[in-house]
Formats: sequence, C-alpha cells, structure tokens
Amino acid sequence: MKLFIKTASLLCLTVLITMFSLNFAYSNDDIINLGKVSLISGTVQIQRGEQADWLKLSFDDKINVGDKIKVAEESKLEICYNDGNILRVTPNSELEIALESIKLFNGQTWLRIVKVGSKFEVVAPTFVAGVRGTVFSVKADAKNNKKSGAVKVWKGIVETKTAQKAVMVTEGLHTSIDETVIADPMNFDPKSANEFSEGSWQASDTDTAYKRYINLLFSGIDSNLVSSNPELKRQLEERKKLPEVDEAYNTYKNFSDAQAIENAINQ
Repeated sequence: MKLFIKTASLLCLTVLITMFSLNFAYSNDDIINLGKVSLISGTVQIQRGEQADWLKLSFDDKINVGDKIKVAEESKLEICYNDGNILRVTPNSELEIALESIKLFNGQTWLRIVKVGSKFEVVAPTFVAGVRGTVFSVKADAKNNKKSGAVKVWKGIVETKTAQKAVMVTEGLHTSIDETVIADPMNFDPKSANEFSEGSWQASDTDTAYKRYINLLFSGIDSNLVSSNPELKRQLEERKKLPEVDEAYNTYKNFSDAQAIENAINQ
C-alpha cells in the first residue's frame, strides 16, 4: 500500500513538472484576475495569455491567470493578490502566473501566503515547492543547461518535492536542489537574506507609497462595503497586522501626513 501511495505521489509530481512546459489557452471570456502590481522598479515585461507581444508592465496593472512575466536585470516586481497573498520577484526572473501556483522558469521569488491552510505551489523545472500558509522563497537556475534551485522558509512549512524525493523544510531552514537531488535542510539567518528585506521593497515617492499601501490593504476588498460588513472589517484588521502592510504604512508616513491615509480608510 505504501509503495502504491509513493508511486502515485511521484506520478502526480511528474505530471506537474511535465505541465511546466505546456501552454494553456485562455480566451477573453476565461480571463481570471488574481491581483495587481503593487511595486515595480526597472524593466518588467508581460505577455498576456496567448498574445505574442511582450508589453511593458506598470504600477497598478492587473495580473491574470496565464500571464507570463520577465523581470530584467536591476529590476524587481511585487504583486498583491486579491486574497492578500504577496509575491515578490527579483531581477533576471521569468515566470508564469497560474490559479494557485506559479511556474518559475528562472530567477527567484518570495511569497507570503496569508490564509492558513490555503494551497499554493511554486513549480520549478525539476522540483515543486508546496505550502499551506507560510513565508518562503524559491530560486530556480535553468540557464547554461543547469537545473538547480533553492528553497528558504521564513515562516511555516514548505514541502519540496522532486521525482525522487520529498523534504519538509521548516521555519529557519533552507535546502538546495541539484537536478532532482534535494540536500538535507540547513539553518539560515533570515537577517542575512536581505534580498527580501522590507527596506528593499518600499516605494520611493509619496504618491506611489500611498497607492501601494492602499493596494496591499484593500486588495480584493471593496472599501465601500467595509463599514457595513463585519467579515470585511475583520479581514481588513488582519491585513493591517501583516509586516509588509505595516511597513508600507510607515514608508508613506515618513513621506507625508499619515492622517491622509486614515481619512481614506475611514471615509
């Protein structure tokens, strides 16, 4: 029985990685919006669904299922999902957005999955990192015929799987992947992993800082309904507690009068 379960699990993983190379067609009627751009710097391009052209991606642009994204050298991107999840992408990265996952062709991503128990996967060329509510990063290096990667976990647990092995990476640990070989997890210092430090992911002007904070706070929440909907009020209070949202607020406060934010939230 155990052999059957293991075989079935490896088969599912093989299917996932095989799907990595497939393209999925989406018509205009099938477009599913997942969020929007909450921070962008440098040159970032997007290919919408099955469209051939690569277009410039800008702040506040919508992100949909099936979109492919390229982040150039000395550039970066942050996406706030409608459910509150946050995705950050470093320079020299390529990925595709799916419904409850992303395909990471090359580069590095960082994610905060806010809802405990919610499923999300990062599918790299030779491995899959799957989570249920956590903070983690995934790196994939597929250039020069290399197929390596790494997973770091700031909070929670990430199951990292190849066709040969599955490893549970817990808070404060990281693992590396070479082809399909997963190394034993080791400790890492979150403070030294400064590529995703909050200070490196803040807006550089008053207007953008304000809009970024509002985007992170209200993504997927209708501000007009908050005052009359207890559940939306609860969600909003939970959002305010997120370190990324709190730091976005502090950044805007340093630029301008924080009362403007309070007025906008309470109107």
